Amino acid sequence: MSDRLKELFDEVVATLREDTKRHGVTVDPLRYVEDEVARWKAARTSEEGIWFSIIIQMLRFGFSNYAYTYEKQPMFKEHLGDFEALADLDEKGKRKLAEVEELELNLQRVRSIAKNARTMRMLREDFGSVVDFVASFESEEDLAAGVEEMFSYVKDRGAIEFTREMGWKTPGSSPGVRRVLSRMRDLVDGSIDVEGIRKAIAGMAKATGRDEETVDVLLQLFASGDVRINLAAVCDVDFACYRCRVSDGQCAERRYEFGTGREIVREEQE
Repeated sequence: MSDRLKELFDEVVATLREDTKRHGVTVDPLRYVEDEVARWKAARTSEEGIWFSIIIQMLRFGFSNYAYTYEKQPMFKEHLGDFEALADLDEKGKRKLAEVEELELNLQRVRSIAKNARTMRMLREDFGSVVDFVASFESEEDLAAGVEEMFSYVKDRGAIEFTREMGWKTPGSSPGVRRVLSRMRDLVDGSIDVEGIRKAIAGMAKATGRDEETVDVLLQLFASGDVRINLAAVCDVDFACYRCRVSDGQCAERRYEFGTGREIVREEQE
């Protein structure tokens, strides 16, 4: 079973790499996942890391029509990574930051970033550290609600993504990951049993020498794609459709067949 799990993992990686090449993407998907998971883990014990996660959620989900991409993260880190400096910005400093062409931030958005930076400082004063503030919550839902209340433009999906980066998401809990694993023949029975999915992820992590979070994020990337690296979903369904079974091993939507590494072109219905 260990060899089979490694084969399936390697197939997911190979398919993602082919997709990135087809779309002209220069980012290696496995390296992207590994780097992002490493950033998340470091952020959980660092005020600067927590702040940068807040910034990312503001840019990705809070500011409408903002063209956030993974390649811009070093530039964001350079200009927006120091919350203490941002909290001290006067109006002249905010206008100067808004004039940085590559950031593509208007003055209103810069003011919102500065406001959230001041919130970081306040939380440090109230809790001793922002790390302790994040650790004070007892559930993913409570943390998401707390972040939504305290920070501007970190709402809904942005708050959920923040909790994921802070380590609250259980590997295998997302519909996309369960959907992908349910199509891997000889691995699960197709019923999308939660415990079976978690065991499969743990087994795949052990077989590949990676941690469960990395495996989970990679499978999520396969299932849903990621606009940050311009990668489309291999399976473009947002729910467990149950039309793909281990018996035929292929996806009814995009006709992806595990074990062969190929997409089958769907015949047009007359």
